[in-house]
Amino acid sequence: MCPGGVAAGMVEWRSREKIDGILEETLADPAVLQRTYPMGWYGKDRTGRPVRYDCFGRVDAEGLWGLLGGEGGRERGREQAVRLAMQQGEEWTRLLAPKASEENGHEVYDHTMVVDLKQLSLKRFRKWDKAYMGNFAKVMSDYTPEVLYKCFLVNAPKTMSAAWAVVEPFLDQRTRQKIGARSTSHPHAQTSNLLCIC
Repeated sequence: MCPGGVAAGMVEWRSREKIDGILEETLADPAVLQRTYPMGWYGKDRTGRPVRYDCFGRVDAEGLWGLLGGEGGRERGREQAVRLAMQQGEEWTRLLAPKASEENGHEVYDHTMVVDLKQLSLKRFRKWDKAYMGNFAKVMSDYTPEVLYKCFLVNAPKTMSAAWAVVEPFLDQRTRQKIGARSTSHPHAQTSNLLCIC
């Protein structure tokens, strides 16, 4: 249960951002979006939690800004990218979590996430500017429920330490503790028997 101040802030945020109607919004053509930002839901982990797989290393940031921003340009695209994350979070809470709960026979309120960093280079990573990452992290940590169980970074390249140094300050302590990199070259490397997609 959320403390009174947190709950009040979330209600105000949902009203301000018109979250109740966000699932009816079409932010981009789904097929084009999938080519620009490949991601999807693939089975369950060993705990029965649904697994979301993001191919972050293959994301075309400039293409994503252009696709979402339209005539509004890159700035509008970055704003819409944050809104896309809001929409995906609402889809989980209102549609996917209830379905997973029904299939598992008990309440499921969080999921496992796999972020595939294959093909990620510093040049590609730098296209994700700090303003966008800061806004994204604030929304995810301040206004969304605890929907992330664990996040695994796979195929982490040698440049991961440099990229992590940029991302880490935007993440709150709870989120940082949920992230594990499956790469022995990364200082945060760890293994887990959770990552067995069924």
